[in-house]
This record gives sequence, C-alpha cells and structure tokens, in this order.
Amino acid sequence: MNNNKYMTFNLIITCAKKQFFQAENKEVLVVDFDITKQAEGLEDEAEIVASRSLAFTLEAPATEVKAELFKYLENYTSEAQSAITNKLQDEAQKNANITIEELSGLKI
Repeated sequence: MNNNKYMTFNLIITCAKKQFFQAENKEVLVVDFDITKQAEGLEDEAEIVASRSLAFTLEAPATEVKAELFKYLENYTSEAQSAITNKLQDEAQKNANITIEELSGLKI
C-alpha cells in the first residue's frame, strides 16, 4: 500500500568553514549539510528534505566530524521511518472505524 516504507536518505555536506562565534568568543568549524531523500524510481534524483548546520571545535578531526554526521543521519532516518509507521497505523485505525460503522447493524 505504501511505496515509501523504506526510504533512502543521504547527507551531503554543502560547506565546511571556520566561523567566529561572538557569544562564545571563539572560532569553530561549521559544517553545513543537506539531508536528501531518494526520488521514487529515479536513482539519480533526490529531494532536499532538510538543511542543517553543526559546529565542532577547531581541533576536531575529520573522523570525529564524519561520525557525528553519520549519527545525525541515522537519527533522522529513524525518526522519518517512525513517522511513516505512525501514519500507516493511523490510516489502519481510520479504515477499521469505517468498516465497523459499515458493518454495525448490517443484516445479511
């Protein structure tokens, strides 16, 4: 019934830069990225579903940044899948209620 049950999300870094944060009086590494969802049936096309930024210390190695971005993508994917599951359950409940109404008091 639902073709989006298993969506593929990707994280694409759009910019990595040093930026000064005046409130904390220090420079940090800022990584801007997009979360994309694979377009249905089109492997080469993706839709941007979110754009985010994360800040890291200047000392953070690339492996640490990549690990954090991977965790972010895992969490995003998990939440998106949960939302789909919840939506499917809500639709099933509505359908069940309609069926119950149609069957209540029915003589066959």
